[in-house]
Amino acid sequence: MFPPQRPSLTRSHGRERRPPARERWINRGRSGRRRFIKGVCIATRLTAVNILIISPLFPPEPAIAGIECDQLATALTVRGHSVSVVTSFPSRPGGSFYPGYRLAWRRDEFTRSGYRLIRTLSIPSGRHSLLRIAEYASFGVTSFLNALSIKADVIYSVSWPILGTGMSVLLSKVRRLPVVVCIQDIHPEAALAAGHLASMNPLLGLLKALDGAIVRRADAVHVISENFKRFYRSSRSIPEGKLHVIPNWMDEEVVTPGERNGEFRRQLEIRDDAFVAMYAGNIGAMTSVKTIIHAANLLRDEQSIVFVMAGDGSQLPECRALAESYRLTNVRFFSPWKDEPVSFVHGTADLLVLPMRKSGSMTSVPSKLIAYMLSGRPILAAVDGLSDTAMVLAESGAGRSIPPEDHEAMATAVRSLQRSAEQLSVMGEKARQYALRNFSRTACVSRLVALIESIADTSRPKQDAVAV
Repeated sequence: MFPPQRPSLTRSHGRERRPPARERWINRGRSGRRRFIKGVCIATRLTAVNILIISPLFPPEPAIAGIECDQLATALTVRGHSVSVVTSFPSRPGGSFYPGYRLAWRRDEFTRSGYRLIRTLSIPSGRHSLLRIAEYASFGVTSFLNALSIKADVIYSVSWPILGTGMSVLLSKVRRLPVVVCIQDIHPEAALAAGHLASMNPLLGLLKALDGAIVRRADAVHVISENFKRFYRSSRSIPEGKLHVIPNWMDEEVVTPGERNGEFRRQLEIRDDAFVAMYAGNIGAMTSVKTIIHAANLLRDEQSIVFVMAGDGSQLPECRALAESYRLTNVRFFSPWKDEPVSFVHGTADLLVLPMRKSGSMTSVPSKLIAYMLSGRPILAAVDGLSDTAMVLAESGAGRSIPPEDHEAMATAVRSLQRSAEQLSVMGEKARQYALRNFSRTACVSRLVALIESIADTSRPKQDAVAV
């Protein structure tokens, strides 16, 4: 869960209008000039192309994939490209439309960054799994139909798994355009790990075959981790040359180390000398926040340890009920998390906890890991030992891993880490430095820009371009 962000729009008489020509020229820059976006050096190209981005998630929704698409579109626009983004009307995570939006077939907007934003109809899902399928399918169809008339030389799709991505690949074949597909979660394996599919479900084999067939037809596949790359190479038979690892990122100027004994700690009525173990993010099916509640019950007599759960999600009511059944006084819930900055919330923590379900960490890389690391706090992750999260923590020295869904191991680790103040400080510093090198906007945006441009160049005559 991250605070909402909204692309800045220009309006005229209540309707969006395109920025004036002079403003568009300034935003795009001259060919060959180098521009800076929050410290990222972006060199404008000598040959501009038309780039279509398809993403159902987009600001003001707080999802990291949508925020990344906004930053990617901005960077590509500064490079001199004409960028169009097809997305849905904002409704996540609550399932109801944001103020100023209502269900419609289409709505065109222009941002001050200079790119075009097309919002298209899709069914909000809320927390119901069946409605989620309808959301995936409806966005896949409407994004396909609305994108048929948008001028494009290349497509970058970070759409819903199988249904949405399949329509993006179909669009590329109908229009004879190259397409880059981004894989944020491995499906249907992620649905299986989350409990949405049974292991004996006859649809499982069909969905795996569909996922492989769709992804193999992409011109390039953007995966967010080395484990994802290995999986798609071995399980889906994707050629290694098509697979490109570029991790998710966050803006290192937005997510910074916050104040420990600040207003948020007082708001939660937590003493300054208390040790705070915090989970912050979506309380959903892929995480096992109940493990934290069970661990808190084991540590209920440790008066100096407080557990905080910040966020919202489908599993929040069950977690509240479990804490109430234990009559715990060492647990605080902060929900909903609306406009409070990440640093304001994370800063209160002495230890940030990341509990995943068994096998869930092998099919999904939690974006909250990046926010945790940029916040400069030590991390305790309950994940599979071979997961990307476990390997990142081992490589960076930013924290400790324990088996998933093991509340006894979690209670033991929290108690042990509480007594190691100096070690925690070192872990937090290592977390921030590792994230700056690997998961920051500065480190990642230019790599994705270069990938999309290279695929675009395959569909048009080769021309010289300024390197990123």
